[in-house]
Order: sequence, then structure tokens, then C-alpha cells
Amino acid sequence: MSKSGLAIKGAMDFDSVSTFLTDLVASFKERTICVQRGEEFVTLKPGELIELELEVLVKKGKQKLSLELAWRDEVLTEVEAPFKVSSKEPEPVVPAEDPCLATLPVAEAAAPATVLVKPEEKKAEDKKEDTKPAGGKK
Repeated sequence: MSKSGLAIKGAMDFDSVSTFLTDLVASFKERTICVQRGEEFVTLKPGELIELELEVLVKKGKQKLSLELAWRDEVLTEVEAPFKVSSKEPEPVVPAEDPCLATLPVAEAAAPATVLVKPEEKKAEDKKEDTKPAGGKK
């Protein structure tokens, strides 16, 4: 995606700013914000997760409110499952749609699987172990 943007800075009367903010909120609720000046325009489509930064300041007779909203384009990503910590292992889950497990009794289906290693892989594992120094002095 190419970079595009508009910067608008200037003074406006209260009613004009109020109308602008009302239009901005209405567009935001529609999830499409199109800002246009002359022939130039930029269209934003807010995502689900929005970063918010709000700053309010009163200093030497001047009051300021700054609002920044930022989000990333919607990208299909795998959602991480929430995690928990406990001292108990969860009960094994046997998928019902697996035809191989459907004929086994639950106790056998839930038994831990045995991993078979090809002889070539076994030799490679043995070689890795041989290169490690034995316990004690190096």
C-alpha cells in the first residue's frame, strides 16, 4: 500500500469545529472516514483494535486537547488462545470426527501416542549426543 496523507491546520470558529467533530464521529461509527481537501482525499477504515492517545493541557492561559487514534489494516492472523497456569493437567480430548479413533474405546484413544523414529534419524540423534561432553570437567 502506498503512503498518502493530508495535514490540515488552522483556526476555525467553535460551531465549525463542533460540526467537524460531529461529522468525524458519524464517519467513525460507519467505519469509513474520508477526509477531502480540493481534489485530494484520504480514506481510512478503522480496525477492530484501536490505539488511543489523549492529552489535555492547561498552560499560561492556553488550553489544548490532542487526540490520536491509530490502527493497523485488517490482516488475517491466527488469534492466540488465552492461556492459564495450573498444577493439574487437562483431560485429553478425542476428536469425534477422526475415523481411526472412533472405533477405539475412550481409554485407548486417550493413551499417549508413541512416536516412531526411522533408523536414519536415530543414528543422527545418537551422533548429536556423542558430540556433547560428558558430565564433569570439560
